[in-house]
Amino acid sequence: MILRRVAAMLMLAALIATAIPWLFGLQTRLVYNTARDELAARGYRIIEDDYRLGWLSSDARLVVGPSWDASAAPSDFDSNPDGEAASAPPPSTDAGQPRLQIATRIAHGPLDWDAHWWPIRLATLRGRLTVVGGVRRLPPLLVDGRIGVDRSLALTVRTPNVSYAGRAQQLRLSGLRAEIALTGPSALASIDGDLDQLVVGAADGAALSIDGLHWRLRPERIPELLVLPVGEIGVDHLWLRTAAIGEQPVEADEVRVDLAAESGTDRLDLAIALDAGHLSLQDVRVGPVKIGARLSGIDLEAARALRRELDALGEQPLSPSVRGLRQAQLLQTGLPALFDEDARLQIDPVEVAARQGPISARLGLAMRPAAAASSPWWQHLAGDARLGLPQPLLLALLEQQQQDRIAVELRRRGEPSDPLPPELADQVAEVAQSSLAALIRERWLVPRQGRLFADLHLDDGVLTVNGRPLPLELPLQ
Repeated sequence: MILRRVAAMLMLAALIATAIPWLFGLQTRLVYNTARDELAARGYRIIEDDYRLGWLSSDARLVVGPSWDASAAPSDFDSNPDGEAASAPPPSTDAGQPRLQIATRIAHGPLDWDAHWWPIRLATLRGRLTVVGGVRRLPPLLVDGRIGVDRSLALTVRTPNVSYAGRAQQLRLSGLRAEIALTGPSALASIDGDLDQLVVGAADGAALSIDGLHWRLRPERIPELLVLPVGEIGVDHLWLRTAAIGEQPVEADEVRVDLAAESGTDRLDLAIALDAGHLSLQDVRVGPVKIGARLSGIDLEAARALRRELDALGEQPLSPSVRGLRQAQLLQTGLPALFDEDARLQIDPVEVAARQGPISARLGLAMRPAAAASSPWWQHLAGDARLGLPQPLLLALLEQQQQDRIAVELRRRGEPSDPLPPELADQVAEVAQSSLAALIRERWLVPRQGRLFADLHLDDGVLTVNGRPLPLELPLQ
């Protein structure tokens, strides 16, 4: 009798052990299908979908095309004879169009459990994401991951090191790695990542170099509105040169940006902080730099109402030009409603160490009731600010302004402008000194201990600078 019971228990255990991998495989496929359906719901085209379920492992292959807006309407010329706009067809699946191919090997069941078997997981993933049909072959993304029994997902994404140099372009990438965590198939992903080096060069001379990039970001969902990333982004060194900024590149060292968001039932607060060891642009190098800003009291109900109006506008069959015009009108009327009397903008601190001395600033701006309900929005603003900067720096800026004006005039006459003739250079220095003296004499700037300060106050549509009123009606009407 005992032997029969033992045999029955062993058979039951064998059946359970046999069934567990299959059951885990079925659950893993449900998670996979949910993720695929969410891609389709967001407008991405599922071109191929092949899932082969096995006992201890499965293989999946998914090919995804670019997203398309099903609600996007054609232009006014695409309406039918009855005057109604025709529905926009989905884009064609051209073989030359870039597509994302996701090939995944999925292991599930107890045989997949290693020394780190707890917490128990449904499956272990190993995948490869490649772009098919692009103009240039891109490096693949290699993915390793785990699916928990609670359908949570933890992924490690990396790319192989890439080095390419051609006649028109160059690319060097190394040490790209990201950790992605989701608490469920429909959850938002938290992303931690690192990039050792990225160097990109283009034929027009534009170039970008990044060393030591890292980010630690998590999503903050604002219901019925949007999703905001919060966390930290940092870079050890950044170098950028484009035609838009001229020949001198932008360069930054030891930069860190912190993003924060706090939301309640009826309001939203946003904050950003920047710290940098050094920043340089157009041969001007400053650092360290510390800047903080906070926008508080955003009315969430007004923001949701504006979002609903914009979404409703997006569903209407309008031409792009008419749609853009109406979006601008909605923003013009809806944005002021986001900021009620509790809203406040604070920029503090602003601390910049320049070669000529420290630069500092702070700003506090709030909303207040206006004398009349029909008053323009800017008459609801009230606040204070203070700006302090070294006198040699302002003098150098005034000289540079005069030099640029003279250089433009010389080039217009066809005369050489670099360097300026000595007599013009002396005149530039004298004009700059005279302009600075006039600013101080008229108390637009107040000298204190080698620095120049301006205290600003705004109320009832009147801006005062160091006690001197500055009319705002003319430039703003």
